Amino acid sequence: MNYYVLAIAGFIMIALVIFLIKKNMQDEKKFEADMNQNYPHAQDAPKDIDSEETLN
Repeated sequence: MNYYVLAIAGFIMIALVIFLIKKNMQDEKKFEADMNQNYPHAQDAPKDIDSEETLN
């Protein structure tokens, strides 16, 4: 009788872990998309100085 209860509890625990892993992956993708949309990369980034110019 106890084996049935343990089997059911084990199945529920495994299902919970799988559910949490899938949910975490979805949330991570959503978070990354939000961060890329809200904080775009700078387009006016400083460029390298030409070596022909002098720094007086």
